[in-house]
Amino acid sequence: MDQSGFVLGLPRVPQVTGVRRNRKVAKMSLAPIRGGCSVGLLDLELPKGKGRGPFLARVFYPTDEEVGTPVRWIPDGGVVSKYFSKFFVGLPEWVSAVLGCIFAWVFGRAVIPDTYYGARVMKPKKKFPTIIFSHGLNGDRFIYTALCRSMASDGNIVFALEHRDGSAPSTIVTDGKTFERTEIEYRMLPKDSTIESAHEFRSEMLGVRVQEIDSVVCYVKELADGVEPLNLLDPEGKYRELLSSFAGKIDPHKLSLVGHSFGGTTTLLCCANHPNRYRSCVLHDPWMYPLPDSLKAEDGPELGTRFMMVLNELSVWPDNNEVVNKIAQRAPNGEFVTLKNASHHAQCDVAVMIGPLIAKAMKISANGEDFEPLYKSIAASLEFFRKHSHGEGFVPLTSDGLEHVESYRVEKKTRELSHVQARPTEALSLA
Repeated sequence: MDQSGFVLGLPRVPQVTGVRRNRKVAKMSLAPIRGGCSVGLLDLELPKGKGRGPFLARVFYPTDEEVGTPVRWIPDGGVVSKYFSKFFVGLPEWVSAVLGCIFAWVFGRAVIPDTYYGARVMKPKKKFPTIIFSHGLNGDRFIYTALCRSMASDGNIVFALEHRDGSAPSTIVTDGKTFERTEIEYRMLPKDSTIESAHEFRSEMLGVRVQEIDSVVCYVKELADGVEPLNLLDPEGKYRELLSSFAGKIDPHKLSLVGHSFGGTTTLLCCANHPNRYRSCVLHDPWMYPLPDSLKAEDGPELGTRFMMVLNELSVWPDNNEVVNKIAQRAPNGEFVTLKNASHHAQCDVAVMIGPLIAKAMKISANGEDFEPLYKSIAASLEFFRKHSHGEGFVPLTSDGLEHVESYRVEKKTRELSHVQARPTEALSLA
């Protein structure tokens, strides 16, 4: 992997590190959210295997080895360009393309603090739990880095999927024999879609996503059993020994899911399909539309998996919340909380990276307090997983780096919100 600059014809720039910007040298990084350790990182693409399908993911894991090249937030400038250009769909195509390239140049240089590509896996006191993350529309394995690396830093192995259902701005499929790469571009909903065809279109995408999560679950068992791994992004086998070292360190029975938006819906359907597979799940502002009608019905099946649904306060969709109400009635182990002052994109890195003014202009964020909702989401997720997944085996938080989670302690107040009437919800206030 090329960590030194952009590809796909965009300008190449030197690798830079730092937190925020410097007057002399353009330095930028994600906020230094810390848990109990530094984080290792590896991009992973698996071909079809025995009993599972192919998938593409970025793996975040605890490490005690702080060596190696700092990792770019998004190493491929072409992906950055395509991602940001999606926010300017209403403009002429050439204008959105140019704006996307500008954003790629400015923000694509960001690096991930305290994160090292290919560092060794920390030896745990107990085997690390596994979290599989599912992104939303126009998302990928990069833009939820703050959330994913924080979960890894707290003692989890996190697989951040890049779904190849057409929901990512751009992704790849590598041929297992020739190692040639084919690009999969973002799939726009056809303009002439009817209500029925639109739901069918999204349901098809949802099916691909669920299959990919099932494939990761199978692969986690392979890693735990010491099966010789094959990474199509590493044809020379430079990191094969690293993947082999996961055996004995990853617990295939402590599985959890996290998803945002379309990924939240994907997580919910996986819970419904396998009620006893996942120990706990977190759904960040899920988009309920693509769910099968059977799950959206009032007399749908009971959802027994323990999960927390985080509803972003400023993201109010009447039809969506109607489904949430029905789900709440059938989820005895569900916890429903509201993230105050948060827009739909609060869990993404983007609003934090580009700043409140630009984020508000692009309708990514509805207010100027862009950091706090993200930190609150992280705090809520870590607390939930510590309570329901880790037991005594989690890596304790430390006081270095950010004034991290302790400074953004979740304050819980029981109250009933107008858009979620099914049961009292806990409001995550920004104190």
